[in-house]
Amino acid sequence: MRTFDGINSAEATEKNIALKINVLYPPVITKLSSNDKSIEINNSTIRVQRGDNINIVCTSDANPLATVFWNGQLIDSPTLTVISVQHDAVWTCQATNTMTEFDGVISTSNVTRNVSARVLYGPGVPTITYTIPTNSDALWNALHDPIKVIVGSTIILMCSVDSVPNSTYTWDTGHKGSILTIVNVTRTTNTRHICMAKNVMDTSFKGNVIGSNTSFANLDILYGPSTIALMYNNVTPIKNEFKVIEGWSFKILCSASSNPAPRYTWSGHVAQQGNALIIRNVRTDIERNVTCKAENTMTDSGGKSVVGTTLVTVSMEVLYPPDVQSLQNQTVLLNNSLTVVCNLTLVGNPPASIYSWIRKDIGRVIGTGKTLIINNIRLADEGEYQCNASNRMQPITNEVLYGLSQSTVYINVEYGAYVREFKSNQSHNSIAVNQGETVDLLCVADGDPEPVLRVMNTTRGNESIMVEIKGREAKYRIQQAQCEYDTGNYTCLADNRYNEGRQLFALLVYCVPRASPFSLPTTTLSSAPNDSVLFTFTIIAYPKPTLQDVIWYKRENDSWRVLSDDNNFLITLSDDSMQIQLNIVHVQLEDYSDYMVNVSNKLGSTMEVFTLKARSKPDIPKESQISRIGKTELIVEWIPGFNGGETQTFTIRYKVLGDGSWIIIPINISKHIWTIDGLASGITYQIQIRAQNKIGESDWTQAINITTLVDAVDKGSTSSAIGGSIGGAAGVVLIVAVIVVIWRHRIKGLNATHRCLVNRNSVGRYEDLVREQGNNDTSTTDGSYETCRIGKASRLHYLIRILTSYELRCLLLVEIVRPYSP
Repeated sequence: MRTFDGINSAEATEKNIALKINVLYPPVITKLSSNDKSIEINNSTIRVQRGDNINIVCTSDANPLATVFWNGQLIDSPTLTVISVQHDAVWTCQATNTMTEFDGVISTSNVTRNVSARVLYGPGVPTITYTIPTNSDALWNALHDPIKVIVGSTIILMCSVDSVPNSTYTWDTGHKGSILTIVNVTRTTNTRHICMAKNVMDTSFKGNVIGSNTSFANLDILYGPSTIALMYNNVTPIKNEFKVIEGWSFKILCSASSNPAPRYTWSGHVAQQGNALIIRNVRTDIERNVTCKAENTMTDSGGKSVVGTTLVTVSMEVLYPPDVQSLQNQTVLLNNSLTVVCNLTLVGNPPASIYSWIRKDIGRVIGTGKTLIINNIRLADEGEYQCNASNRMQPITNEVLYGLSQSTVYINVEYGAYVREFKSNQSHNSIAVNQGETVDLLCVADGDPEPVLRVMNTTRGNESIMVEIKGREAKYRIQQAQCEYDTGNYTCLADNRYNEGRQLFALLVYCVPRASPFSLPTTTLSSAPNDSVLFTFTIIAYPKPTLQDVIWYKRENDSWRVLSDDNNFLITLSDDSMQIQLNIVHVQLEDYSDYMVNVSNKLGSTMEVFTLKARSKPDIPKESQISRIGKTELIVEWIPGFNGGETQTFTIRYKVLGDGSWIIIPINISKHIWTIDGLASGITYQIQIRAQNKIGESDWTQAINITTLVDAVDKGSTSSAIGGSIGGAAGVVLIVAVIVVIWRHRIKGLNATHRCLVNRNSVGRYEDLVREQGNNDTSTTDGSYETCRIGKASRLHYLIRILTSYELRCLLLVEIVRPYSP
């Protein structure tokens, strides 16, 4: 036994000491109670309904007092409150105290006890599942959508729900159990089946509580169409046969019961609206036998599909009038004959039997039968004609109706186009007006078909259309008439497919002669000599000038000379007096000049100046010659020919006679003298010259054959012998030779002549015309010469030339060596 304060109890008794003993002991859980009913929880388990509130009190005995914990948490009181219990649970009550003994020893004691709660709850909304055994063993939830089941099928419904304790099931049909089997479903089978689930909850505090709930499954019973009912215009026909007239409208109702609703199709055509076949304006090509078919597709909730079908046939006969073929409008030329046939595209049902022809403008029948014939047709026969064809029809209503078809034809009598009149200001054929006046041209025509009218200006050989319309009247206004542009011939043309009619009208505008703006003159012409040239001057004038009103002039020097017709100049005036021509038949050099024409009428005159220029390839150079001969050079001179009106240049070619090819010297100069150097001594050369301008080239001149000079004495033995023989007497002989030569020339009087170039004034004017071509040497191109005498000074100069010339040296040498010749 433990002691207190160091004295045990025996000692205290012996000494009669009064002691207070505090006995300490650990906690002991003596009672558990719930919901303030002091219901002791003996087996530590309670049964409660889901959602109840629970108070559990944990009572303990301990010294010192114990502290109570629930599930490890310290609470202020020993009572545990649980709000709205939802699930089974276990709560642990723990009582703890701490004991301090007299000797200071501290000890802690814990005692625990568990409380279990069993939660009871009633059934919720049961879940109904189903299966259709013939399809599969699968289960489907039937809570929301109706269960589709085909008539004759079997369906199994299963009801299930969660509850504690488990529920029992009862169906609205009285069947007990969770499974309801419906065999061979019919159209009268109930479409709603209710399942009720119920259980009894034995609670610890409220006793027995009953829980229940219901759910239902809807069935959608599918079945195919069976019989079809027909309605014709809201009347049930006795027989499915009837006659209707083309163009009538009627409705056939085809109805059948099925689930789902059937689809309706017809073997014919026309409009279909649901189960109604609406025939509007019934046609002749409608099917004689029209079949209505009602059809649906039944697909149950298990996925099985079955097609249900039924049909009925209606026989129809359509009565319709004949149909006259559309008649084409007829066009016939006046005085011809015409035949029109009233043909049918449909003969009708029954066939047509009555025909007639009516002239519509007078409303009178003019013939019977299918054919209309009009002979020798007149303009009065033009009009609209109608063909009528009819038959007799008796439909199902037994009333008699006549079918009528008709077609019209317009007979158009045509004739060729022609111009009635073409005038201006009440004047026909022609009119003359002053410049600036307004002229109105009016063309009136007729024709069928309506003609196309054209007012045209046909003055200058072409047809310039001023107005073009389709109709019978055309107008054209000329504002402020001008001589240049408006004078002339105008044509009104009326044209259709049969004929073309024309009428002319001449418009004359008074004016002074002037150059035509449509044919401006070419005032500068070029020509080669001996060619012909034609100057043309086209004018506009009224009154028209005569040939006496036309004067041509030619410029000679600085004055104008009147030209008249001769062998070389021809002056002409065109038939319409609007074109004046001057023809130079054979152009000569003196014809290159200016020409002027003056044209006048009573209102005034006009002038135009023309220029004739030369234009040809140059002539061949004249009188080519060698003016000087040397050992290695030659000087060539020539006289230029006619330059063709263009600047001319010259080309020289030469070669060794009988050998070699030509060597070309394209000197391209306008000089008439040239030195050919670099030649070989004592060789004969052949030389030719030609001229060229931008138009072409002349022929080559006749070849000149010339031999270059050789040395006077050979360098061989002969030269040495001669030199030795004449050594001392050379000077005397030379003087004597000079005297002899001078004496001989004196005997001849030194009356030598020389060809001198001179300028010919007679071609001065021609040179003026071609001077613009850039040839500065044309003053000598005519190649004319005169003989001139040599004066005293010239004779002396000429003598010196002779004495110093190569020929003199040769002469002296011959004279010297002659005595020594054998």
